[in-house]
Parts: sequence; structure tokens; C-alpha cells
Amino acid sequence: MNKYSKHILKKIKEYETIVVVRHQNSDMDALGAQFAIKEWININFPSKKVYCLGVEHQKYTREFIPKSDEFDGEGKFLGICVDVNQISRIDAGDIFSKADYKICIDHHQYIEINEFDFVYINKSLIACCQLIAHMLFDMKKKMNKTICKYLYAGICSDSGNFYYPKTDSATLKVASKLLDVGNFDPYNEIHMLVGMKDYKDLEITSFLFSKLVLEENGFAYFVNSLEDLAKIGVSASGANEHISEFNKVEEIKIVLAASECDDHTYRCSLRSKNISIVEIAQKYGGGGHQFASGVKGINKETLEKMRSDLSNLTK
Repeated sequence: MNKYSKHILKKIKEYETIVVVRHQNSDMDALGAQFAIKEWININFPSKKVYCLGVEHQKYTREFIPKSDEFDGEGKFLGICVDVNQISRIDAGDIFSKADYKICIDHHQYIEINEFDFVYINKSLIACCQLIAHMLFDMKKKMNKTICKYLYAGICSDSGNFYYPKTDSATLKVASKLLDVGNFDPYNEIHMLVGMKDYKDLEITSFLFSKLVLEENGFAYFVNSLEDLAKIGVSASGANEHISEFNKVEEIKIVLAASECDDHTYRCSLRSKNISIVEIAQKYGGGGHQFASGVKGINKETLEKMRSDLSNLTK
């Protein structure tokens, strides 16, 4: 057992109450990692109380992931955050901050600001669920179908069904092991629930394509106002989730999705095929991966500066 798995297992054994949190505007990787840890603790240490906190996802919670728990943050508890390494970006970060001991498990580029007692980060992995899978298998305790399904779904999500960069033999090996141990049907039990799009999704994508600006150098972007979002009946984060459709267009090298929030700041998603964009995201207070990052809380003037910086990367 590696030193990270050993230490995290030791801390799980020490605490009777454990709170697992994820990043704001959760995706399948964050949700899968979070609820896989809860299920794993439940079957291996059934006397412990485990709470998964966060705003429920409008699609995944309804079809695949359980509802989030409620916890008041009182008493002594272990805090585990997944798929994020800044407390300011944690959903229910106010409660997580009260934890007696704080563990971070993530695969994003780490910004060291000493917010955690223990950090387990491997930014070479394509998904946090891949890291969690390696960790749980390393601990050599009980695994079940539910855990394996959550982790497999998270890996599929962050890898674009094994399409994006960083998908390697290790990714495929752990996905194969999850299939073998979980003994589930990936098509009917994962992809038909998590990966399907409904007619509303197509309407939103069509609208966003109509707003897309594609520059000659291969940089593309769209900006949604509050009126635009009201017209298609979706939130800023919900609109930006469709960015992956644009990154598959041959002529697009980098794409920026920007949507206005209720406070009139902008939430942005950045995607690239092979040009690093994470440095630009960090410059404007965001972060993420080399080819997939996000920025939030910027005004229109700052958005324009970031748009210009991203455009210059493709020249």
C-alpha cells in the first residue's frame, strides 16, 4: 500500500463522522468520486456516519447519483474533498472548513495555499475517479458494483469516453478492472443513463452554435447574456457544459464558453485540443487542467482581456 493510501485509510479509521465534499457546479467525475468513497466506507466500516454534501446536479442526481446529505458541521469530523484543491471552490466549503482534519484528493494542478492537512494529488491522471479507484484497490478491502459503477462513470466523463488527452494504458487498465470487479453492463447501466442527450440538450447546443464566433486562427467563443440563458431555459453552468461539442470541431483549436450569472459576472469554460490554456485560466483566478479549465466571477472587461489572451495563443 502506498503512503498516501495508508495515511488516508488510517484517518478514516480514526473518525466516526466523515464528510465528503466536491467542487461547485459538480460534474460526473466529482460526483462519482464523492459517492464512491461514501459507499466504500459504508460497506467496510458500517458503524461510521458518512455525509456527501453539495448542490444536486440537475441531471445526474435524478438518473444516477443519490441525493446529497444534510449535515450541520457540528462536532468532530474528518473532511475529505475530491476533484478540487481550493476550499473557495468547494461546494459546502463553509462546513468543510470546520473539519478537524482535512484531506484533499485531486488530479488538478495544485495551488499550494496550505488549506489542507493532507494532500493526495496526481495531475497526470485524467480523472479524480481514476485516482480514487487506484487508492481503493490499493487498500485491498471490499469493493462492490455500486462503487465500481460510480468510478467508471467518472472516468468516462472526464476522459470523454476515453477520447481526451491523458487517456493512457493505466486509464484503460483501471477501467477494465472496475468492469471485472463490478460485473456491470457499461452500455445499459452507465452510458444509457449518464451519456444520453435529450431533445432539450440538442436545442441548447443548436442555439449556442448560432452564437459561436470562429476566428481565422482557430479560436472560437460564445458569450451568453442572462436574456440568452432565459430564452433557452438553462443556467450559466448548464450552458457551458455544452462546450465539449465545440472542442470536437476540426477547425477549432481553442474554445471559450462564457455565460452571465445573476450577479452580472461571467462563468467561463475553456477547452483546447493541444494548446495549454491552464496558465490563462490561472491568470484570471481560475484553474483546472492543461487543456480543460474554468474561470468564474469575472466582469465583462476582464472577460474581453481573457478572450484576447486566448486568441493570441492560436496565432
